[in-house]
Amino acid sequence: FITSLRMFSRFIFFGVASILMLSCSKEIMRHNYKLQNKGNTLYFNVYSSLNECEYSGVRNHDWSTDLSEYEKANKKKAFPGWLLQAEQGDAKKQFFVAKMFYFGEGVVPDLNKAIFWYSESSNQNYPPAQNNLAILYESYEGVEGNYFIAFNLLCRSALSGLHFAQNNLGDLYVNGKGVAQDYKEAGKWYRLAAEQGHAPAQYNLGFMYYEGQGVVQDYEESFKWFRKSAEQGHS
Repeated sequence: FITSLRMFSRFIFFGVASILMLSCSKEIMRHNYKLQNKGNTLYFNVYSSLNECEYSGVRNHDWSTDLSEYEKANKKKAFPGWLLQAEQGDAKKQFFVAKMFYFGEGVVPDLNKAIFWYSESSNQNYPPAQNNLAILYESYEGVEGNYFIAFNLLCRSALSGLHFAQNNLGDLYVNGKGVAQDYKEAGKWYRLAAEQGHAPAQYNLGFMYYEGQGVVQDYEESFKWFRKSAEQGHS
């Protein structure tokens, strides 16, 4: 999947996420958003008034089975079956097929097809796909950039508890992309991801404590999170 300022690490590849059952802070209207993808028209469900995310409860969920299934598979052999399942509406397999087309694993790379399948999976509220599609819209990769859509997607993914998305959502709050800049909110999402062991979020949270951004400056707490991140090879 796609650190805070390091694009590649923000995509989801593998890992275990503790899922937080979260809710949007207000009732909002859902509608189809028309996206232009190099001549192809896609329709993606977005929420017209989404401007913040707020968690309301916690439960555990293990994503490792889904993600290890992809990592361990012989992509070339798996592709025909996965594609058939994707065409039949399987959100997880739509995500798998999108990743294959994006990274060129077992198939010829095709960004348009990757975006299409990420969108199909995202429309079924599959959090890993929402995370990856958000990064494409944030980075203007293959589509017309749109920070509102990126925030919308990351909020929905982060609300499921996915630590990659929580960290990436924190980035949007830090940079004021798709939402008003808010270091306190950023720190909240970084902490949620950091507490799940996500190394980039641990680093980001450590930096916020070091600078006193959104939190009370605390060098001891900063060192604690920097150390946790470094122990995983992230610095």
